Amino acid sequence: MNGIIYWGVFFEWPQIRQATAALQREPLEREIAFPHITFAFRPQHIDTSLWGQSLTCYITGYGRDAENEGLSVQLPADDPRVCAAYTGAAVPHITLSVSRWGKPVNTARLAFSPLPS
Repeated sequence: MNGIIYWGVFFEWPQIRQATAALQREPLEREIAFPHITFAFRPQHIDTSLWGQSLTCYITGYGRDAENEGLSVQLPADDPRVCAAYTGAAVPHITLSVSRWGKPVNTARLAFSPLPS
């Protein structure tokens, strides 16, 4: 094993705030310090050529319940390296905040609504 627990694409909060400016967010108790899309949990192989590269992804929805708050995203289907590297949740997402009892992994289960235009 390579010692990496998980890897993914990380975002800065100013990027997230700009992308969600049209939302009336209601963050839960614990805001995620380093919002990200998890590409793989305990990966067997990592394509290190992706490290340090920019990635354009599209926010497709917003969801929130009593335990999780997050964004659904669409990854670039035209990049075979990204497609091969992503082995995360069935619904790619960015967890924004969780309740005291919430678990970020459960963000994928939210009912995401389209973002307002």
